[in-house]
Formats: sequence, C-alpha cells, structure tokens
Amino acid sequence: MLNKLSLAEIKLLPPAELVHYINQLINLDFDYLIYLLYRIDISETKLKKLLSEQPLTNAGLLIADLMIARWQQAEYNKRQTSLPPEACNEEPW
Repeated sequence: MLNKLSLAEIKLLPPAELVHYINQLINLDFDYLIYLLYRIDISETKLKKLLSEQPLTNAGLLIADLMIARWQQAEYNKRQTSLPPEACNEEPW
C-alpha cells in the first residue's frame, strides 16, 4: 500500500525520490496524482503536450520536472510580490 504524502512532504523529497513517488502514484493511486497536479496548478495542456512529445521518457521524471518548475515559479512570484516598492523601482503610494 502506498503512503500518501502531503504536498508539504512531497516538496521536501529529493528529485530522484520525487520521480519514484510519482511513478508509484501513476501505478497505484492515479486519482491522488491528479489531485496533486491540480493543487500544484500544473497545466493539463502542457503536461499532455510534454508526454506526447516524449513518449519514451519516464513519465514520472517529466511530471517531477513540471512540479519542481512550478514550485520554483511560485516561490519567485511570492518573492517578487513581497519586495518593498523601492526594490521594484516603484514609488510608494
């Protein structure tokens, strides 16, 4: 039986373990994988395109790459929106 990790726990997995966990989800709990992809805000269109363009590549690896990229993007966006106005070269209101 597969242990369902929380999103916070999944974020802490090293890349190789993340790929392995995703592959387990593909085989044992696909519904939970879909739920995670939705929560992380992975584009369904982007994922389908990537999987169809690279059919011989490990799907777990492709999905893990998308997850990591999305987490990095979210972190970058969070930092950008939390910068003080002077750091953004904008005048305060």
